[in-house]
Amino acid sequence: MDANIPSGMYKCTICHNVVSHIQGKEFLPCTECNKVSWEIIKQDEDYLASIHHEN
Repeated sequence: MDANIPSGMYKCTICHNVVSHIQGKEFLPCTECNKVSWEIIKQDEDYLASIHHEN
C-alpha cells in the first residue's frame, strides 16, 4: 500500500487484525495473514503522533 495514506488505525479485511499506521511510513503486509488488504477504522493523527514521539 502507498505509504502516503492517512495515519490511523487500519483493519485487515481478510483476518480483521488491527494495526496503527503513521503516514509516510512503509505499510507492511498483515502480520497475521501476510495480505495487503486494509480499511481505515479510525483516523486520529494526534494520537498516532504521540505514539511516534514516545518510541
